[in-house]
Amino acid sequence: MCSSCRLSEAVATRSLTVIAAAVGQETLLHHTYEVGLPSPHRDASVIPGLRDVAATVILNAFHPTIAQEAVPLIVQGDGNCLFRAASRRLYGTEQQHDLLRLMTALEISSHVECYDPSLDYFVNLVRDDRIFIPDFFDTLGAVCSLGQYAEILHMYALSAVLEVQIQSVFPATTAHTEAWHRQVVGRGVSTSSESIQILWSTCTPPADYTRFTPNHFVPLYPATNAHQLRPLTRTASDTQQSFAVCDVDSADQPALHSTGVDGVATAPPPTMELSAVLADENDAADDDGAPSVPVAAPTVLHESSLPDDQPMDVTTDDEVAGGVTYHIVPAGSSKNRDLLTDSNGHSYTAKPIKTTTRRYWRCVVRNKSTTCRATVIEENGSYHAGKFVHVCPSKIGTTVARTVAAAVSIVAFSSPVS
Repeated sequence: MCSSCRLSEAVATRSLTVIAAAVGQETLLHHTYEVGLPSPHRDASVIPGLRDVAATVILNAFHPTIAQEAVPLIVQGDGNCLFRAASRRLYGTEQQHDLLRLMTALEISSHVECYDPSLDYFVNLVRDDRIFIPDFFDTLGAVCSLGQYAEILHMYALSAVLEVQIQSVFPATTAHTEAWHRQVVGRGVSTSSESIQILWSTCTPPADYTRFTPNHFVPLYPATNAHQLRPLTRTASDTQQSFAVCDVDSADQPALHSTGVDGVATAPPPTMELSAVLADENDAADDDGAPSVPVAAPTVLHESSLPDDQPMDVTTDDEVAGGVTYHIVPAGSSKNRDLLTDSNGHSYTAKPIKTTTRRYWRCVVRNKSTTCRATVIEENGSYHAGKFVHVCPSKIGTTVARTVAAAVSIVAFSSPVS
C-alpha cells in the first residue's frame, strides 16, 4: 500500500490516535530506507526550466518589480503544482513533488498544534484574521492525496519541511486578498534562512484582472534582467502552446517555446542558458532562423490602479449591494445553527474561529463528489466574498426555503406531539 493511501485511510477515521500510529510507521520507513531530498540545484548560470508565458503576463500585471528579478517557470497543472513548483525551484526537476507532499503531510500530522485551529493551545503561524484556517482534518486530508488542492497553510508546512522561507506572491485585487501576498515562515524556520518565491497563477491569463482567482502555482527563479530572458511573448500561438502545458501528463518534458513553419512547434533543451538568452530582442532570431517579430507589449496593470472590491452590506430588504444580498437564517442549518444565504441561491455555515471581529462562513456543499471552497467573511455587519468562487450549482429560493424550514423546526420542537 502506498504511503499516501495509508495516511489517507488514517485521516478518514478522524482519530488523532490512528493518525499518529500511521505517521510513526511512515517515519520508521523513512529512517530505515534513508529516504530524503536531493541536494538543491545551485548552478547560477542555468535556469532549470522554461518560462511560463501566462504566469509572466500575470506577474507583469500585478508585480512588475518582481518580474524584473525572477522568471516564472512552467510546471504541470495537475493538482500537485505547489509541490511541483517547490521541487523545480530547489532541485531543478518536478520529480520530488510526491515526496514533498508526503513530507508535508507528516509535518502537519506530527505538529497538530500548528495546524488545528480548534485547539485551545493552537499556534497560529498565519496570524491574520483575513485568512481562513480550515478544519485540521480537511487540511491534512487534502495533502494526503495526490492531485488535491493546496492552500496557504500547506505552504507554511512546506516551508517547515524545506527549512526555507517562501515568499507567497499573490496577485491581490482587494485589501482582503492582499493577505495572501506574504512571507511564509514555517514552524522552526529562521527569518534569516534562504527564501524562495512561488506565484499564485492560472494556466491562462485572467479575463478580468479585478476579480482574479488563482488555480495554479509556479516557481519564480531569480535571474538578473529576468524580463529579457527568452522565450518572450511574441505571438498568440506561442502563448497558447505554453498554456497547454498545464493539461499534459509529461511535466518534465521541455515546453514548446518557438514556432517553426506553419506554426509547427519545436522543443528546446529543458534549461535556459543565460549566455544564450541574454540578447538584444531587436537583433535576436528565433530558433527556426526567422527574425524576431516585435509586437506591442501588453498593458501593465499596476497594483495601485486595481480597484478594491467593497464589502457588501447585509440588508433585511431586497436592496442589492454589489449585486448580491446576504441573509442569516437563525437555526437554519441541519444542526439548528445559524445559516447564511445569498441572493444567488448559495448557503453557508459558520466556521468556529476565535476572533472577536470576524466570522467566517463556508459553502455547505462539501461531500465526496463536490467540495466547494467558496467562503464569505462577516465583519462588523458587512460581508464580502472570499477568493474562491462557487463550483456548486445554486438553488433559487434558498433563503425562503431555509427560513420556512427553520420556522417549522422551531415550532415542532416547542410543540412536541404528546
